[in-house]
Amino acid sequence: MQCQDERSQLKNRQKAMKVLKARMYDMELKKQNAEISAQRKSMVGSGDRSDKIRTYKLPPKQVD
Repeated sequence: MQCQDERSQLKNRQKAMKVLKARMYDMELKKQNAEISAQRKSMVGSGDRSDKIRTYKLPPKQVD
């Protein structure tokens, strides 16, 4: 990675480090969001009819 906006090598290096830190932060944030969404998908399921739990409401006299 290169950053040559300024005449000073020190200022260029500092600016390059800021850009690098920002990119690394974004990458880590994306990775965490992907892990969270994968966990949520595993909890929710696919939403197909076969995944849903069926309930039956029977009149009280039929249940003994």
